[in-house]
Amino acid sequence: MKQKFFSIFPLSFLFLIPMVAYGAYPHMMEPASPVAPTPSSYLYVGGEFGFGRLNLIDQFKTEPGITENGVLVNSRTAGNRMWLKTRSQVGTAGRFNIGFNGNSYLGLELGANAWEEGKFRWNIYAPGGVLLMQGTSIQRNYAVDLLAKVSVPFHSGWLVYGKVGPAYVWSLTNFKKAVTVLTPIIYRTAQGNYQAFRPEGALGVGYAVDRNWSLHLQYQYIIGTGEHPLGGDFIPGMQQFTLGVQYNVV
Repeated sequence: MKQKFFSIFPLSFLFLIPMVAYGAYPHMMEPASPVAPTPSSYLYVGGEFGFGRLNLIDQFKTEPGITENGVLVNSRTAGNRMWLKTRSQVGTAGRFNIGFNGNSYLGLELGANAWEEGKFRWNIYAPGGVLLMQGTSIQRNYAVDLLAKVSVPFHSGWLVYGKVGPAYVWSLTNFKKAVTVLTPIIYRTAQGNYQAFRPEGALGVGYAVDRNWSLHLQYQYIIGTGEHPLGGDFIPGMQQFTLGVQYNVV
């Protein structure tokens, strides 16, 4: 199994750093900008861009025999073997968000996310080892999310924050070129439209340039349904590491 880009951590951990910082440095917890104070309650819009990763692994599977009323209905394809190899897991990724800070520490954020397409290369072999077909599929992933945000601001203009909430994910897999679908395994892998609510979390650090503008460095993770595309509905775990800019409407 390929090593993941970052280890999966419980989403509850995202709020640990702000709480620890508050306990250790209560005297620094006044939300002041180095240039001018920013109101504690305001709307904001922001955007982030960087790179992302889809958590995918290579996989091998044999097409099982499918029977109906005791009769083998896929005798021509039963026993075919498929080797799925990931070709592209890391690429560009980005997010757009709009949010509201109710006070200096708590807020709510609505976001839209996109990842660069992932690519699969697959080979299909007959039971005797004869190569039957080769092909390539691409996977595109999008998500919208609603995240609760906990921030810890400091006198210097810096802040740390954590976010957690649900994301609704679309995972679309399509043929890169037209091929003949030989087995159910190939069809499920090469073409699909899967949607599901998935848990999401993020952790970041920001710096207030002035009362309106700030910069953010953020890591974000959406927990998928697994790492195995073969054999059914599949949404990969998705990560982003981004640099963002935020405008406060004050």
